Amino acid sequence: MKELDDVIRREFEGIKFTQYDPLTYLKMLIVMVLYRESYRGTIELAATNIVVKNFLKVKEVPSKSSLHWFVHKSGDRIRDLLLKVFRRLESLVEEEQLPTHHLLAEHKFGRDIRSLDSFPVELPNGKKSIETHTEKLTLDLREVDPKRKPHEVLASLDEKEREKLFSHFPRDYTVREHEGSWGKKWGRTWFGGKCFVEVSSKTLMVSKVKVVPANVPDSRSPIVPNVITLADRGFVEKGKVIRVKKGLEVLRGGVEFFGIFLKEHMRCYARSLKVLNVFASLVAIAYNIQRFRT
Repeated sequence: MKELDDVIRREFEGIKFTQYDPLTYLKMLIVMVLYRESYRGTIELAATNIVVKNFLKVKEVPSKSSLHWFVHKSGDRIRDLLLKVFRRLESLVEEEQLPTHHLLAEHKFGRDIRSLDSFPVELPNGKKSIETHTEKLTLDLREVDPKRKPHEVLASLDEKEREKLFSHFPRDYTVREHEGSWGKKWGRTWFGGKCFVEVSSKTLMVSKVKVVPANVPDSRSPIVPNVITLADRGFVEKGKVIRVKKGLEVLRGGVEFFGIFLKEHMRCYARSLKVLNVFASLVAIAYNIQRFRT
């Protein structure tokens, strides 16, 4: 990460930390997402894993509480850092190393283009949570009569029908801990968030990520591209966004690669989507560094 030292230090300049500099904290968090560990597990890795020790290059590692504090205190700066890391690494990429599909992009569009897509971020829905069972009840009522509102259907049912609908509610129910919603993509349903991603065809690196509730459709993407961007049929052709046409599918390979990486390294690091966005940015930074190294 020596190529990024000055970028990182400049981003966190003027902020007072503990005895550790921001680079150490960021390295710890990158270890956390690469190993899919908790805060406590990351501290243990830093103390016992020789590879992690060599990467961190510190005699003592930050505590769990200070690492957690850094994420919540500097979340906005970590999210902003992704684009700056992307630009720095992109500037270091030599022309000889450009992938062949970038040459296709140059030929078709005369410049570097981006790819835009979204991927599920699964979180625990809380099997015994009151929210999960309320959502199931709403779906059951819509199946009874899809033309009327759920509360109207419920009011029209007799006592036995109501008892049957409420029979699945657990007596010892809980409250859902994780923020999110239900979404459906590729024919499967999940609870949690949806991660929108923008990837460069020039470097195959991630320039932007954004995690939103899972029920946000692709047509309402929170990422607004400022260059020509290829997207699949779920997105709206608007502004710089255009649909993938026959023969150009290869140009979206980079965003699919990141989707696989995201699935492998993203977990429920936080209960709120705001903090989860910080970890999505960290996964993207780790991915970009890996792409640069290879």
